[in-house]
Amino acid sequence: MKKVLFTLVVLFIAITIKAQFPSSVKKIDIQPNSRITVVGNLSKGVKIDDLSWAYQSSVACFPVTQKLKFNGNHVLYSTVIPPRSELYIKVIPDDPQSDFSIYAYQIGTDNYSVVPNLSSCVTCEAEYKWDYPKVGQTQDHTREISLNAIDNPYNVVIGVVGANKLKKGSYKLELRLVGGEERIVKPMPNVKVNEIECKANNTVSYDGSLKNGVQMNDLSWANTSSNACWPATQNTKFSGNHVLYKTVIPPRSEMYIKVIPKDKNANFSIYAYQVGVNNNSVVPNLSSCIACEAEHKWDYPKTGQTQDHTREVYLNATTESYNVFIGVVGADGLSTGDYTLEIKLVGGEKEQVLDQAEVKVNNIECKANNTVSYKGNLKNGVKIHDLSWASTSSNACWPATQNTKFTGNHVLYKTVIPPRAEMYVKVIPADKNANFSIYAYQVGVNNNSVVPNLASCVTCEAEHKWDYPKVGKTQDHTREVYLNSIDGSYNIYIGVVGAEGLTTGDYTIEIKLVGGEESTAIQEGVTVKSVVAPKDKTTEIKGNLSEGVKIHDLSWASTSSNACWPATQNTKFTGNHVLYSAELPAYSDMTITVIPDNKNADFSIYAYQVGVNNNSVVPDLPSCVTCEAEHKWDYPKVGKTQDHTRTISGFTALNSPYKVVIGVVGANGLTEGAYTLKIDVKSR
Repeated sequence: MKKVLFTLVVLFIAITIKAQFPSSVKKIDIQPNSRITVVGNLSKGVKIDDLSWAYQSSVACFPVTQKLKFNGNHVLYSTVIPPRSELYIKVIPDDPQSDFSIYAYQIGTDNYSVVPNLSSCVTCEAEYKWDYPKVGQTQDHTREISLNAIDNPYNVVIGVVGANKLKKGSYKLELRLVGGEERIVKPMPNVKVNEIECKANNTVSYDGSLKNGVQMNDLSWANTSSNACWPATQNTKFSGNHVLYKTVIPPRSEMYIKVIPKDKNANFSIYAYQVGVNNNSVVPNLSSCIACEAEHKWDYPKTGQTQDHTREVYLNATTESYNVFIGVVGADGLSTGDYTLEIKLVGGEKEQVLDQAEVKVNNIECKANNTVSYKGNLKNGVKIHDLSWASTSSNACWPATQNTKFTGNHVLYKTVIPPRAEMYVKVIPADKNANFSIYAYQVGVNNNSVVPNLASCVTCEAEHKWDYPKVGKTQDHTREVYLNSIDGSYNIYIGVVGAEGLTTGDYTIEIKLVGGEESTAIQEGVTVKSVVAPKDKTTEIKGNLSEGVKIHDLSWASTSSNACWPATQNTKFTGNHVLYSAELPAYSDMTITVIPDNKNADFSIYAYQVGVNNNSVVPDLPSCVTCEAEHKWDYPKVGKTQDHTRTISGFTALNSPYKVVIGVVGANGLTEGAYTLKIDVKSR
């Protein structure tokens, strides 16, 4: 018995000693709120041939399409990230022309998994040379990533990597740890709550000082998923004194809460949480809330926005009243400072139940590939007092916070959208200063539900005056919505509305129907040419669209089980289709390019991946593993250019081979045109 016990003890000690990273993983010790730099060289690392661990969903470091950025030598390091901290990791190559990459993954403190033997992790981040510029960002030869820990410590494994098979090159690895100090729990003083009464469509102001508040030693309530006020990484912005207020937000209202420090250089924060009227939970004893919003000093500028010394949050209520608790807080430990708290309540009047006037509907006939126009006036409509139907999840026309944009007279129209059609509905007020809105909902042809008695619909779209500018867009006095239909016909109900109570005003309603012709074409036989595309070679095939046929029914392409392209792009695939079939060998990737002989010819391309024994051919394709398509862009894409060629990729085989069916297509009805098809298969 003693011998058995001795053996177990020895075995336990052996396992304990073994529970660490291998010697090839260099350990780095870093202290809270400090920075450390180590020097290294890629020549001290090794190449990792199997990078499949990085693509799997349980790791998700980088996509397979970026594997070339990680095919050089990997030098591995380990460290520990403590609770309540952020870790910034940067690699700085000594040669600014060297192409380096970096990744880091976070695992439990009793987990010593080292790539490529990494089945899962808490999180993984990677940075590499961008393939194209990113708006508002620049990149040099350095690479940086960050990780964070909230309640627990984690092991962190860092990989410094050479891109494009780079195996040597000196560098500096810089680690910066923000936070991470051991928590000292102090007794929590009583939190006093000041009550404020708010009135409908009114603004109230109160003067206060942080010295009348208390510090909250435990801020963990703010970071829980059931409250989600702010992330733990921003706790320092709420580490000063908290002064609490309580008010009530009534139904059908919006509340804007702003703190204005008297000293413009003082760093304040604000938060507000919304709970039921019978819930008087006060932080830090807040287990959950309906909503919590917070505002603090930004860590970096936000595109198109500016920030001053004031802080503001927003809440709203639709059908019920709620208690609202507000916290005015000093950032970075600030415990004194005068301020004004301003609360603006929009809406919130007591509801008046009004009799609903009869809602009349005007019938309109629309024809395929045609535009119809009708004159009208809001005075011929009626107000719809109950707008709650619009904000239900089964309709989702517009949020209740935008109801004021639909409080005037509604003039309703009804039409039908046929299969394979797009409908653009526009209202053009005669007075360019008149504030109009528009909405349209789509229901079955046997459904004649008229608002406000609309329980559900297929889809509902609405357009109103914007509350603020939208980047890259402009808005005039007109309003427009869009609907489409693929396989069936639908009833369309259109509402032309006056905003902010407007009950009179001339307008023109314009309905443009694109497509919608009855399909009488008989589908010719679709043939597929078999092609041999060897691994690690580029196969070229000459062809002509005249060898193919038109595929009249393109509905298969926009189904969720295929998702080749949206139905709105069908015109890019209305010409002849020439089909090819090639095998995608195991452990390989395929890229496909079509090059029209005529640089002015408008071609498209698609390909779908199926099992090797699956002989489904479009249009009879119920589902596929993946489908990719490329066509002429409708508008430029940032950092990209397009010529007459079309390329698709993303076809990957791991353990088993697949069949890839390729379609070379003429856009806009094109049925003739010579081309070269290139199929590039590479080992992975």
